[in-house]
Amino acid sequence: MKKTHLIFSLVLFALLVEFFIVLHPIAIFDTDDWNFIYMPRIPVPIIGKWNPIKVFPEFFMPLVSYIGAYTVYPLTGKYCLSLSIANGLFICFIITVYFTEFYLLIQKKYKLSTVKSLLISVVFIGMHFCAVAHGRKNNVFLFYAYDMTCVYHYILSTLLNASLVMHLMRIGGLGAWKTLAKKNKIHLALWIYFAIFSSLYSSVVLGAYLGVELLHALYKEVKGKSFNVKSYWTKNRPPLIVILVWFCSFIIEKTGGRAACFATGIPHNILSSGKRMVFWFGHFNIIFVVIGAAVIILRIFFLKREYLVEDAKIALALCLTTIYIILLSAVVNYTYVERTDAILPVAFWALFMLMMFVGKMSEKIKYGNTILSLMAAVSVIGTVYYSNTYEEINYEKLPYENCEAFVDDVINQFKEAESQGETEIELVLPEFNTDDNWPIADYASGSFSESLYFHGVTDQKIDVEKMVFTKRKNKEFGIN
Repeated sequence: MKKTHLIFSLVLFALLVEFFIVLHPIAIFDTDDWNFIYMPRIPVPIIGKWNPIKVFPEFFMPLVSYIGAYTVYPLTGKYCLSLSIANGLFICFIITVYFTEFYLLIQKKYKLSTVKSLLISVVFIGMHFCAVAHGRKNNVFLFYAYDMTCVYHYILSTLLNASLVMHLMRIGGLGAWKTLAKKNKIHLALWIYFAIFSSLYSSVVLGAYLGVELLHALYKEVKGKSFNVKSYWTKNRPPLIVILVWFCSFIIEKTGGRAACFATGIPHNILSSGKRMVFWFGHFNIIFVVIGAAVIILRIFFLKREYLVEDAKIALALCLTTIYIILLSAVVNYTYVERTDAILPVAFWALFMLMMFVGKMSEKIKYGNTILSLMAAVSVIGTVYYSNTYEEINYEKLPYENCEAFVDDVINQFKEAESQGETEIELVLPEFNTDDNWPIADYASGSFSESLYFHGVTDQKIDVEKMVFTKRKNKEFGIN
């Protein structure tokens, strides 16, 4: 079993590397990318910071980028490619952990054979790449985001939480804390810490799971007429502590600079957010809808009341997460519910619930292996078919080569100034029809100069005296 899951992880990692580094490498492009690749933060929540609790993305994105700049860049001589490789490998690692945790959970929970566990895992993996794909171009997948920054802040943060939840399910929840070895306790504590302090949009996966577990424990005590506050605290201390820390993260986030920009008119925004959430569910393609409906019908027919409590808990976690995302988006920006990266926590619970149904039914249906093989084949074919149709992960959805050309042009301007002994530069950049020239914002001068200096691309720090925006650069890099 250990050998099988290791092979599964290695093969999966290799395929993900092919996808995220060869087929769809993620380039740095917009202001946020240039800012977060060089600006390190200490790995603790900071009251009053712009993003007080975003420890995981804001610690690891610059860390990985520095590793790319100082290990890969000297080998390739290509700055943009070096950061794409380093960050791509980290992204592949997190996604591999996520899918491996699912494989281990499905195998242990339902005592399935290796073949069935692999087939169900292949279906689960494939659904992430083709569940919301339509047509032959401009598709997205469930790991899609606007830019590299959003991949860290939303996608990886959600996968970190989802992996943790599946891991906790596999080991018996936080109630098993006392039985863990000291080394495993340290690993789990760090995992929980980075999961909570990742993003409010992502940590709900952990919060919903723990909330449902605590509600279930409370229900059992009340039903058995044995409820006692002290006893309840004693029996559920680890999850209660973790969920209290999670609630504290909201208070800390409220002190941040971004929280001051949160929306007003919240009641109206809740309605708008809810409507857009319903609209987003319409993004699922017909094949996924048919498979999902068939799985739900078969679950009702074959399992009836079996696993009812377990399924109800997952369904409740899905409902709580959906409501939470709607409410949070109403406060932050109600259009966020249209974003694949922000809605990933909801998509995770929906896919997870369907796959749990599949796992339970695989032993009940006579031709289970045949059906699973067909589902896996459809998932693989769909993923391969759509693999060249996805939009690129950068704000302007440009081909990677165009983003690389833009980065090289910025570097060449700095290098030329450096070769002439200058300490200041007028940086010529693409022009956009926005108030602050977003996505290459007019306040980003320091991000360019400091990224290149701290990453060792320039030998001395060259300040940007003036940013000059021109449509000529748009034409040069294929920007509409």
